[in-house]
This record gives sequence, C-alpha cells and structure tokens, in this order.
Amino acid sequence: MHQNDDFYFDRNFLKASVHLLHHFFPRRDYRAFFLIILTLLLSIMAEVAIYFIGMVPGRFFYVLLKIEKDKFLEIIWIASLIYFGKSVIVALTSFSTSLLYLTFRKNITNSIHKRYFKGITTYKLLNNSFEKIDNPDQRITQDVERMCKNLAEKILPPALICPFIIGYYSYQTYKTASIYGCCVIYTYFIVGTIVNKILINPLAKYTARVEKAEGNYRYKHVSIRDNCEQISLYRGQYFEKIQAGYIFEKLIKIQLIHCLWKIPNLIWKNFFDNTGGILGYALQYIPFFYFQDYGDMDPEILAQVISNNAFVYMYLINSFTRLTDIAIVFGDTAGILQRVEQLLSVCKNMKDNEYTKILPYNEEDENVSYVFRNVSLMTQYGQPILKHFSFTLKNGENLLINGVSGTGKTSLLRMLIGIWKNNCGEIFCNFNIDDIEIIPQNSYLPVGHLSLYQQLLFPSIFDNDSPDISQKEKQFYELFHDLNLMTTIKRINYITENPDFEFINHLTPGEVQRLVFIRAIIKEPKLVILDESTNAVGVAMEEKMYEILNKKGIQYISVGHRDTLRQYHNTCLTLTGCGDYELDVIEKN
Repeated sequence: MHQNDDFYFDRNFLKASVHLLHHFFPRRDYRAFFLIILTLLLSIMAEVAIYFIGMVPGRFFYVLLKIEKDKFLEIIWIASLIYFGKSVIVALTSFSTSLLYLTFRKNITNSIHKRYFKGITTYKLLNNSFEKIDNPDQRITQDVERMCKNLAEKILPPALICPFIIGYYSYQTYKTASIYGCCVIYTYFIVGTIVNKILINPLAKYTARVEKAEGNYRYKHVSIRDNCEQISLYRGQYFEKIQAGYIFEKLIKIQLIHCLWKIPNLIWKNFFDNTGGILGYALQYIPFFYFQDYGDMDPEILAQVISNNAFVYMYLINSFTRLTDIAIVFGDTAGILQRVEQLLSVCKNMKDNEYTKILPYNEEDENVSYVFRNVSLMTQYGQPILKHFSFTLKNGENLLINGVSGTGKTSLLRMLIGIWKNNCGEIFCNFNIDDIEIIPQNSYLPVGHLSLYQQLLFPSIFDNDSPDISQKEKQFYELFHDLNLMTTIKRINYITENPDFEFINHLTPGEVQRLVFIRAIIKEPKLVILDESTNAVGVAMEEKMYEILNKKGIQYISVGHRDTLRQYHNTCLTLTGCGDYELDVIEKN
C-alpha cells in the first residue's frame, strides 16, 4: 500500500499557486484578466450601494425622532431604489464570477490536455509508471471544476474587494474611534488569522485524501459498469458487492475524519462572526465614554450617529471576517489545487514521453521491411522478454509471433510501435509511421456519440466538407459486404450521422473486431500489425480478413495462438520465456 501523498496549506501550496498562475492567465489571452477587473469594478459598485444602505437606518431614526412624515416617505423610496440597484449589481457580479470560473476552467483544462495527450504521457501515467498520480481522470474533471469554482466564486471576489473596503472603513473608524478602535479590530483579525492557519492545515490534508478516495470508489463502479456482463457470467455480484463496500467504507472513514476537522473550523468561524457584531457596539465606548464626543448632541442626531458608527465598525469587522470565513473554502481548495498542480508538473517534467523513433533503413537492399540487430527487451520490472534477437523481415514476408501467455508477445509489439524502448541493440525500418497501422488486442471505439464514419477514420478527424467522402463511403460499403457487416450497418440510418448510443456498447466483440480491421486497412498502409485481432471471429471470417490483406498487397505481422494463422505467414517467432525464442520458416502445404 502506498503512503498518502498529503497536502497542506503551507509553502508548497504557495509554490503550486504561483506555478498555476500563468496557466490561469495564459499569454495573449486577456479574458481572465478582463473578467477579474470587471468583477472588481462591479464589487466596488456593490460596496458603494451597501454603504448608502448602511446609512439608511440612521436617517430613519433621525426623521422618526423629528416626526417628519414627508422625509420618511422620501427615504423609503430612495432606499428601495438603492436596494434595487444593489440587486442588479449583485446579479451582474455573480454572472461575472461565473464567466471567470468558466474561463479559469477552460485555461487550466487546455493546459493539462496539452501535456496529458503529448506522446505517450497518458500511457505512462495510467500504467502506473508514476504511482503517486492517482486518478488522473478525476484530477482533470472533478478537481479542476471544484478548484476553479471555489477560486472564481468564493475566494477571489472577497479577496479582491476587501483591501479597498478595509482601507476605507479603517479611515472612517479612525475618524470616530481614533487609533484605539482600529487597533482593537486589527488585533481581533490577527488572532482570527492565526487560529485559522492552525485549523486549515489538517482540513487541506484530508480534503486531498477524500478526493483520492472518491476517485478510487468511482473507478470501482466504472470498472463494474464496463465489465457487467463478465461479472454476471461469473456470478460475481456478491464479490463485487463486498469489494465495493470495502472501498466505500474507506471513503466514509476518511470523509468522517474530514467532517470532524471541519467542526473546530465552523465553531471558530461562527464565534468569530457573532462576536464581531458585539464588538461593533462595544467600540462605541471609545467616542461616547472615553472621548465624550457626543455629550451635547440632540437626541435625533445622536441616534443617527450611533447607527452610522455601528454600521462602520461592524462593516470593518465584517470585512475581516469575510477574509477569515473563506479559510474553510481555502482549506478545501488548497489540497485540490496541489493535486491539479502535481498532475501538471508531472506531465510537464516527464521524461521519455515521446514515441521511440525506429531508425530508418538506409542500406542498398530496398527489399527489407525490418532489421533487428542484437535487440534485447525487458519489462519495466527487469524481466527479460527478448535477448540478443537478430532478424531481417523482407518485403512481402509476413511474420507470426506466438508463445504462451505472459511471454511478452504484446510487449514486443509495443516496442515495434514505439511506446516501449528496446534495452539494447538496433531496430531499422523501411516504413515511416504513416505506413504502419496496428489493431490492438482490445478493440477500441471512442465514446462521444461519434458517427460510424468518424469511428472508422480514428485517429483522423472527420471533415464533413472533405471531397473524398463519397469515395470513402464506397470503400466502406464494399468492406462491410465482404466482412458480413451489412446487417449491422442497416441498424444505422447513415454512417456519417451521430447516433444516440455508443457503438462499443451495442456491438458484439466480433463486429467490433471487424470494424477496427476496416479502420486499419482503409488507410491503405504498407504494414498492419494484428494483436490477437481475429480471436472474436470464426475461422472462415479470419480467412476472409487475411484474404483482404493479401489482395490489397498489405504486409502484416500477427500475434496469435490459432494454428490456422500459420498458413498466412512465412516466418514464426515463438517466445519461450525468460528472453529466449525460436525462429522458424513456415513451410506451405
């Protein structure tokens, strides 16, 4: 079991924040900056409206004590207009922060995608080459969403406006309660900040742990969804219930600890907020009793002064408490932000995340496809797959790779494609990357309600305006007919239309295997690599598939166990384990 990679509200959080800053605000994209300025301006307008609203009760006290009916009705109308204006400004501020959230999320997601989908970065992350990066999918989706939403809607607005409010209301407090009043409020805030700092650290740590546990629990249910038929065939529902319950219990335990750490934060937050209201009136002691400034005022003016002073003092305190109130949100966000930044950093700094380039064959003999010279290959754990392998595959010759399970047949194909690198020796190839197509052992049809046309063009992007669509469709339908897929295709109105279902969930393994076979050969490659690519179809269909390859003059390298495969190949490479192999020429009957 791996140790928890804990995150805290500390120097590492500040480093992560600085690192993410230029991802939030990419070069030559000023939308996020503009929205922050707009949010700040709207927040200032809202605070101006709040100031005038705060003065309204004092004016009411004055006219009520003076018994001025006309002025009373006038103040009601003015106050109503101010409240309406504030409501409009608050709605616009909310809209601005929502746009800021969307912009932040777009910028961060684009930055992650740029690095995540570079070369074989995704492959290395998801195959546990970097074990500390748990659930990259959750970090890209849920963590980025929560981080950007908290920053844009709950943290940045008060953080932007509070310095201006504190400056203005500190000056107003100084005018009535002198430096003593300011010192009392500032001391109150400093004490609150110190306590919050102590309470935030464990909250940030357990927020990150909760996110990790949530990702593990979600992944378990995704696995059950993707393998529900196999589970039903095994009658494995009880086992999956026990395992899902075990993972869920771990999640609940961590969430419980997270909730327990929230209690002191919430107690302190509410205590800090409520005592702020008392302190707003307690500060009246300074001008009234210490300086005795209002001893000879008329009662109606005195009532207005008391109301206005109370508003100023309490709003200054409120400005500080708004900063401390976001401590809980900051505690949640600190752990999430560092999870996102960690993923970005690992993707950016990952070494050997490009496909290994096979050396071009530049010798005079052009009748060569592949040349292997003293090639050795090992797994990432040091287990040998192939040792000192030398072999020349000539044009038009087809190679069959077989061996018992676990000897590394698919790993050998990974080396040919370039996602694994040979440990020693040299590999030369007479083809470029566009000349080679591979049909993986696990057939892949991307999700996203894609048209069948797009599925067959993958990984190329379907262009609806392409002039060769009709020609491609003709080739597709010829292959559909040859591979007995016409009944399947009749279920689809038109192959360029996007369906309301996912093909991978509505086709049999044999149908999927034939479709990915079409995907490979429609691009007219010079070489096709097939990894167990006929194991879901019958022998007769297998024969048709190899007939099509031979008819089109496509060279191929196959991995498989069926004895029937030998007749389609010239040479057989048998992996016997521990890096040993046997190489023999297949004699045709």
